[in-house]
Amino acid sequence: MRDGIWYYASGLAMKQSPFSQARRNRYALVEKLRHRLGKDTVESLMVTHAAWFPDVVWRAALPGMEAPSRAFLLDRSSLAEPELALLRLFREAAPEPQVWTRAQQQALKELLAPDCHLLVPLANKVDDAVDALYRATEQQIAVLRMLRSQSRLLVEGGAGSGKTVLACALAREHAALGKSVLLTCYNLLLAQHLAETLADVPGITVLPFHELVRRTAIASGLGYEVPKNSEARARFFKEDSADLLLSAAEAGTTRFDTLIVDEAADFFTHLVDSFGGLGPPEFQLVLFLRPPAVDLSDKRKLGTTLSGCADEPGYQFAQHPRHW
Repeated sequence: MRDGIWYYASGLAMKQSPFSQARRNRYALVEKLRHRLGKDTVESLMVTHAAWFPDVVWRAALPGMEAPSRAFLLDRSSLAEPELALLRLFREAAPEPQVWTRAQQQALKELLAPDCHLLVPLANKVDDAVDALYRATEQQIAVLRMLRSQSRLLVEGGAGSGKTVLACALAREHAALGKSVLLTCYNLLLAQHLAETLADVPGITVLPFHELVRRTAIASGLGYEVPKNSEARARFFKEDSADLLLSAAEAGTTRFDTLIVDEAADFFTHLVDSFGGLGPPEFQLVLFLRPPAVDLSDKRKLGTTLSGCADEPGYQFAQHPRHW
């Protein structure tokens, strides 16, 4: 304050002094209390106002007629014992005040510090869930490190343990290294989801198994025709398509540096065998599967293509980790 005018710390003059602002807020509070408790009740209660300057120690004289006494001007020194400072203020304002009832105190509390119940929009909850989905657990990070060092690897985990997210992360990583990556699965809807997830990454081919067979067969010149007879058709998708893929891969020129199979438990053993011709001798093959699909100690059950896994460690999630 200078020459009777109050200023902000920025140097701009205030339109109202701190005491005038406090007095205005006091009147507004009293009016709200009247609506809650009734006019006669509020008239019997003590409500006053003061100004508190927590950042400075007030050593000057009182500011004109705005503060009846020093008790109505609180400063930084009052922070040492704020309760005593407020009791001193109340005693000067009303030497013999009426005690507020519990209901009156509750009404005051609700006006000064109301409880707020915020409803989080569903869209925000979904965004938070997606963020949580992509935060790796320590166990999943350990698996990803193992994926980088093994040419043949089986990763087993229950539903929701992060297998698909790990498969996508591995595909991205190998594509970033300039490798050609094939990510396949047996289920068409899962393949569509994987394709959408990795649509922005060049170098990754995402195909459901039978579409992989069709494209590879046509590219190699062998052709692709699904039998019309129901029995022959069932045999084609269950058995003959694997032989066709193996023949087409050997006759064609399409090769992948990395082959990733998600939900490998959906495949029949001989279908897995057909992957052998899709890459060079040392290409990386990683299968993600859910238990109890296979005993990882007996990898021969998964077919000859995975014979290289006999000397490689499998990996099982020790427990069901949280979703990413």
